[in-house]
Amino acid sequence: MFTFSFGSAMATTYTLDDYATALTAEKTAQLGYINSVKTQYVNSLTYDDDGFATVNGTKYMKAALEAAADEVIADADKAMKAAIDSILNSFEDTTTAPD
Repeated sequence: MFTFSFGSAMATTYTLDDYATALTAEKTAQLGYINSVKTQYVNSLTYDDDGFATVNGTKYMKAALEAAADEVIADADKAMKAAIDSILNSFEDTTTAPD
């Protein structure tokens, strides 16, 4: 038996908006994951009575660990945005789905 779907025979064209939406959603998901890992790590440490945790022999305040992680996350956000902008700036409609 042979079946034919007319819709599947026609190539879908993906636009700049499709790519922008997909890539921005992926960036948001990745940043959410990274922030979750940051929170889990910082909260997994044991803090002394003065509010310091010892990491690899050095004492850090919880706020300092969170601030340092936030800087790294901000840098990752900027890098992802630059990568997305690069893709979108050279974009032409395509039949390749955004990934």
